[in-house]
Amino acid sequence: MSVVLCSKPARILRGRARLLVMPMIRLCVTVSLTAILLFSTVLFTVAQNNVPVSDPQAISYANRALQALTQGVPAIDVTFNGNVRCISSTKTETGTGTFKGKGLSESRVDLFLGSGTKTEVRNGTSGVPLGNWYGPDGSVHEYANQNSWTDAVWFYPSLSSLTSPSGANIILSYVGQEVRGGIQVQHIHSYVYASGKDPIIISLVQSMSGMDFYLDSSSLLPVAVAFKAHPDNDTNTNLAVEIDFSDYRAVSGFQVPYHIQKLFQGTLQIDFTATSAAINSGLSDTIFAIQ
Repeated sequence: MSVVLCSKPARILRGRARLLVMPMIRLCVTVSLTAILLFSTVLFTVAQNNVPVSDPQAISYANRALQALTQGVPAIDVTFNGNVRCISSTKTETGTGTFKGKGLSESRVDLFLGSGTKTEVRNGTSGVPLGNWYGPDGSVHEYANQNSWTDAVWFYPSLSSLTSPSGANIILSYVGQEVRGGIQVQHIHSYVYASGKDPIIISLVQSMSGMDFYLDSSSLLPVAVAFKAHPDNDTNTNLAVEIDFSDYRAVSGFQVPYHIQKLFQGTLQIDFTATSAAINSGLSDTIFAIQ
């Protein structure tokens, strides 16, 4: 049996074929990259041209809830003082607490417990939501970005996304009537629309800022709000957070919840009972400075 090796003419032909093929490969790569960039541009343009709007029914309920809460007078800031019980997996502590909020983007919670003072500060006045917390040892810990997009003033419904249905970046939708805690409620969902951003960013912000408000069907006062928290190093894992409001009282013409409970993954974490509340006292922005 004989073996035929490549002859010189054959090698020349192969060399010429390679010269023809390589430019074609480079052309295909260039065309592919151009197509990808063009497709991304199209997606971005489509996203900008399809700006979502709030559901009229959701806006109606939100406006009626705002009227029930404030009687038509704008709430600018709030200060709660009261008694608090904090429950963790290892211990339960009691003490006092001060909850302060201003606008829709500034809040400060100080808990004075047996083990020392614990403080949480949120501030989004720069346009980027930020937060930090620190305990008795004084070490400052930053909020993960994925945990900074929900309402800063989570403890006072009059300074929440629910009360700004006309806000350009707050989108409200009506989910429906439900039974929650044995009472009929109206369920409204809210999220932040990151206008002008890349579609991926828009989707992430929508997911991280989502909140569910539950209004008493009779009084339209908020009885609960629910949202998702996430581990600092994992945006894909959802941790259920629920805030329950009860014992509403009239303070300077505003309806204010004197009993506030925070549940984490279905377990009571903070149980706060106010002893006093002040609305529109003129809180300074320096109170909410991020360290």
